[in-house]
Amino acid sequence: MQLKVLMLAGLSGDAEAHRQLLTAAASRLRSYFGRRIGSDAADVEDLVQETLIAIHSFTKSLALSLGKRGVRVNCVIPGPVWTPNIPGTMPPDEVENFCHEVALGRPGQPEKLVPAYVLLASSDGSFMTGALAR
Repeated sequence: MQLKVLMLAGLSGDAEAHRQLLTAAASRLRSYFGRRIGSDAADVEDLVQETLIAIHSFTKSLALSLGKRGVRVNCVIPGPVWTPNIPGTMPPDEVENFCHEVALGRPGQPEKLVPAYVLLASSDGSFMTGALAR
C-alpha cells in the first residue's frame, strides 16, 4: 500500500517524505471517516495498525531530523484508558465490555501514564529520542 511505503520513507528524515506522509495519512483518514465508523471491523483494525505505523515512523523520523539540534522527540501510545467520558459516550453494553479484548482485560488508569511522561521529560530520559512508550 502506498501509505505504508511513505511511512517507511518517512524514517529517512526527508522533509518531502514527511509532507507526503502527512498528506497521504490525511487523505486516508478523510476517506475512512467519510464512512460510518465501525461499519467494517477489518477496516477499523487496518486503520489502527496503519495509524500506529505512521506514528512510529513520524516519531523516529522527527527524532532523526531534530536530534542534530538537540531536540528529543518521543511518543507515548497508551492502550485504552478509562476516563469519566467513557460511560457518557458509549452505549451501556460497550461500557460493560470496555477493554475485554486487551491483554490485561482491563483499561489503564490516567494516573498510570504519568511516570512515562515524567521519564521522557526529565533528565533521566535525556538519552532517549525516537522512543515509543506503549
